[in-house]
Amino acid sequence: ASSSLSGVGTDGLWFISHFSFASFILDRHHPQAMFRPALRSSLKSLHRAAPSTLLASRLVAYRCLSDDVRSKLQSAVKANPVVLFMKGTPAEPQCGFSRAVVQILDLHGVPPEKMQTYNVLADEELRSGIKEFSEWPTVPQIYVNGEFVGGCDILIGTFIIGAGTHVGAAVAAKLHENGYRVALGSRNPKQEGVNDAYFYVKVDVQNRESIEAAFDIVVEKLGPVNVVVYNAASVASPPDSEDFLSLPVEAYQDSTSIGIGAFIAAKKSLASFRSDLHKENPKSFIVTGNLLPFEHYSPPGWYTLGAQKALSGRFIATASQSYRSENIQFYFATLVSKEGSHPSPEEFAKGAQAHADVYWELINSKKQADWNHQ
Repeated sequence: ASSSLSGVGTDGLWFISHFSFASFILDRHHPQAMFRPALRSSLKSLHRAAPSTLLASRLVAYRCLSDDVRSKLQSAVKANPVVLFMKGTPAEPQCGFSRAVVQILDLHGVPPEKMQTYNVLADEELRSGIKEFSEWPTVPQIYVNGEFVGGCDILIGTFIIGAGTHVGAAVAAKLHENGYRVALGSRNPKQEGVNDAYFYVKVDVQNRESIEAAFDIVVEKLGPVNVVVYNAASVASPPDSEDFLSLPVEAYQDSTSIGIGAFIAAKKSLASFRSDLHKENPKSFIVTGNLLPFEHYSPPGWYTLGAQKALSGRFIATASQSYRSENIQFYFATLVSKEGSHPSPEEFAKGAQAHADVYWELINSKKQADWNHQ
């Protein structure tokens, strides 16, 4: 229902019992509500980083909110299990972000009778007041069981395939810190489902059906993702180091299938990227690369790794051109030494955070940069 601020009523607490994206945001008792820690951390960081003049202005703004309006807002956010402050109405949203929030709530089965909406465009006092009330500068805003849980940040999500303890873990932490819902895919996850604020899913990158099923699970639980990182890799060395072709055909096929897996993952990603929910969001597919595909010679022990990266690198190059008009970006990102060569073992050991920082820059770039990002 949509109403003015004066239409505040009362209702009981409610939460979805089945495990889904909706349960993350609607169940106030759920210990792993993914984006709440990131949201609170961001708010705390803002307070810590703000200069005294900004803090003073925020305090003045806080005092400017009348007791009457504050009381009405306090009652409004607690009146229904889900309260949405938006521009326009669910039937006629007046901005892309408000439309996207309504769509994702509908997509995940939030029943209209459990949601109260307020059109901030119909009431200037409400529009400015809700921002001061929540200390959050933008609309839409969602409250669940009286608690502010976010706005458009509920729309952004990532699926990291090949979520090990090095690059995958660093990228996951970086995105989670910045408000992303994070799904981690690996062959042997420590558990399936939610743990440590991440969603874990089992995926075999050498198997098409497994990759496709993992994507379907992630979309069902978290909603369409707008960032996918393909971090999977393997190395198979010839049994006889002096005889390159002693490498078993099966080992070569298994290795190259990981490169083909990146192509399958990209195809599944495209459907999520094209969701109406992400019209306003960055959309990126990033493969963790290396320099082997660009060298004239690969040592026998590293040949299979170079082959799988060459497969993924070539399709990334083509995709980066093919989807520019939709602003869907594709990158083959490679850590290199200061001289532009393979990183030393010491540099590679310290490279996890470098990957995370650069991937974050690529995700937030306004347009496609060089697909071969070193």
